[in-house]
Amino acid sequence: MRRSETTARLLAHADRLRAAGVGALYLFGSTARDEAGPASDVDLFFDPADPRLSLFGVMAVRDTVEALLGCKADVMTRGSLHPYLRPRIEAEALRVF
Repeated sequence: MRRSETTARLLAHADRLRAAGVGALYLFGSTARDEAGPASDVDLFFDPADPRLSLFGVMAVRDTVEALLGCKADVMTRGSLHPYLRPRIEAEALRVF
């Protein structure tokens, strides 16, 4: 999926994602670089609106994203990014909303 299509779909449903607990949403990886192939997933991290968001809440956000995009998505909170990879991921990330 192209970066522009991905961000447009996510932005169109920002209210739904915010209701699921997303405060800010970021795209990274091959889709953010516009290098995704047909088998690529979409990589996203988000800042929860409520820092007490549970694992089930994160899973609900992932399920919502996959339903909106119609493809596999890796969705995590910013706090769960691996400390070694976090600076690189944050540097390449594109804020969706």
